[in-house]
Amino acid sequence: MVHDNHRRRGWGPVAGWLVVAAFAIPAIIGALSPPTIKAENRLFAQWPGLPRTVEATFAWPAKVSDYVNDQFGLRDPLIRLNNRLRFELFAESAKKDILLGREDWLFRSADGENAPLDGMLLRACGKGSPLWSTDYQADVIDRILSATVSRGFNARLLIVPAASNVYRDHLPGWFGDYCGGSYPIQQVVKSPLLDNANRTRVLYPLQRMQREREQYEVYPRSNFHWDGEAVRRQAAELAQAYGRPAGTPLITSVIDKVPENIGEALIGVPSPRNRVLEPDLVASGIEGCTGGAGCFGSVEDIAARLMIVSHYKNPKAAPGKLVIISDSFGPYLSRWMTPYYREVVQLATNTIRSLSAEDMQRLASFVFSEEGGDVLFLYNELNVSEVLLATNVETFLPFITSPSKGGRDDSHLPIGFYPTNAEWVFGFARGRPMFLTRNGDAARTRYVPGALLTFRDGERRRITEAVSLGDYLHVYYEGAIVDGNRAGPPDRVTVSPP
Repeated sequence: MVHDNHRRRGWGPVAGWLVVAAFAIPAIIGALSPPTIKAENRLFAQWPGLPRTVEATFAWPAKVSDYVNDQFGLRDPLIRLNNRLRFELFAESAKKDILLGREDWLFRSADGENAPLDGMLLRACGKGSPLWSTDYQADVIDRILSATVSRGFNARLLIVPAASNVYRDHLPGWFGDYCGGSYPIQQVVKSPLLDNANRTRVLYPLQRMQREREQYEVYPRSNFHWDGEAVRRQAAELAQAYGRPAGTPLITSVIDKVPENIGEALIGVPSPRNRVLEPDLVASGIEGCTGGAGCFGSVEDIAARLMIVSHYKNPKAAPGKLVIISDSFGPYLSRWMTPYYREVVQLATNTIRSLSAEDMQRLASFVFSEEGGDVLFLYNELNVSEVLLATNVETFLPFITSPSKGGRDDSHLPIGFYPTNAEWVFGFARGRPMFLTRNGDAARTRYVPGALLTFRDGERRRITEAVSLGDYLHVYYEGAIVDGNRAGPPDRVTVSPP
């Protein structure tokens, strides 16, 4: 026992100096080296300077701590080493938003490091959000397509299946056990709230992509976005649906690309390059650009703010213009549509709510420069499965119009889609016996105390009060709270006089 203690005392000073060195060496390197950290995609803390106020004095220690943590010497190689060791030795991802599946597949599993764990994967099977409503999504799609078609456009919606649904068997076993065979978009397309004419305008090529994955990689193995052969085939299918002539010749080549989910997230993890089929637009005689640099004319400033945009012209193609309103999946398709249209313009709505009404009117005048034409709404199913489709497209919907309307058309427009969030479901309050309907003279005449409401599921209640607040009329009814998924949307409620 004495011997053991003696050994500890003998090694104690050495161990202490080793600990000091372990911290001192990186600290010295961090102090002497410029901050060239690349292994993390974020802004790093800067030296806060000396505090000049009482409040700044109290906040100063925490800011200095953040600075020391971020500027710690050797941080970059240590992060790379950690990523690689966990990937190679333990077959796991060092990032909470990247999931390592079977056969070395990498899936984007969450909307960021601080988002709910595996939230994106669960959303793809309809179980990732308590706000999910099949009928709500169908109603949103129906309103978008109906409004666009009513203005003379040939409108369609392409819902791109998520990689986790196309390759569901490559996910860990727990995912299949929990989600089963649930593919919520299939239920959306079958919903009675989707008009039959609009139902034929919706494309959700899940079954075809699952079938064709045996022939080629529908998604690159380590990507969140689709790319390559799958997009080329989808373009040909869309051209046929729109009734377009055969496309002009398109020169293609197979190139190597850095996998998204490794190149952008798991830095330091080696991976074979994704071999992806790409169109050579320049060699094919097609002009254009992405990112808004140089080909958006008078609205180039707006296109640069939207960032995810593209614009192509093919002088050899048959006359016609395709407008693609999309999320970040849009640019991957727009270039493959160029053989079929004289002009293709694509804009993403990810940041469109930051534009003013004047900006959107200018943008619409540029985008919808021809009467009629083809319009494609293109969204990954994860965005359709939440409220992003509604919130993003709703903002731009009044500006989807012909040139004769001057970039805006307010006729027969819904006043916003009925909200579905933590407080509302399909415009019905979750915690109170009331719902919203669009305000106006006709509504205020119909929704009066004593009138009988017959909801979509057949349940009946009498109105107790109707309160006018802005664009909406708040209608209160007697009895217990009804389920908005079954009762709504409010447009489907029948009102009988008292």
